[in-house]
Amino acid sequence: MMRFSSPGDLLLRFSRLSSLCIYRCGIAFRIPHLGPRPRILRFNGYGRDGSRLILMLPCMIDTDFKPQEYSRAMVRGIESVIGRESTTRFTVLADTRGHQALGFEGKAVFKIWSHLAAMSKAFQTYFPERLRRFIVYPAGDVEMGAYRLFKALISKETVKRVTVLAHPLGSNAPKPPSELLEFLDPKEVWPENSIFFTGLSEADVAAGT
Repeated sequence: MMRFSSPGDLLLRFSRLSSLCIYRCGIAFRIPHLGPRPRILRFNGYGRDGSRLILMLPCMIDTDFKPQEYSRAMVRGIESVIGRESTTRFTVLADTRGHQALGFEGKAVFKIWSHLAAMSKAFQTYFPERLRRFIVYPAGDVEMGAYRLFKALISKETVKRVTVLAHPLGSNAPKPPSELLEFLDPKEVWPENSIFFTGLSEADVAAGT
């Protein structure tokens, strides 16, 4: 039957078939695989409340990639470890600092504002009930000012789950604030991520010293 169809008919059928596949296959089909880029999300063990710990490193955002590409890749990355069918909740640890030793300078929050906004929207859209807590650290005057503006972009329910750990030096702080220990045991930090927690508890995160 299709061999007698006009080119226009074939295009229409293909379009409809593509739409059906996108609907049936879900987000994994819709999200394209991106080229090499730094991993801004890194999984660890579990927090003191039992939620899975995900380290977020905004300093590694590459602005050559569009915000939507990052948000989609973020969703795919989380779901590759914590499937949709899982009831596991997670806590995001957003480290505002740069990590010069690894070649990543700190980024001004307003330079990556659109990327952060896109990822924030994705968290609320795809993980509204599974986000246990979102911890931002260390936060100085600049970071606190940005957060006050950012609150307008997120729901009231999400705002309730945000914890901001202050530090006078903000993103220039030499180590994570000690208050972070209220939420995690350093032993739950995976070895490959220990460098990002250096100074938090040197006895337990020895690999990062």
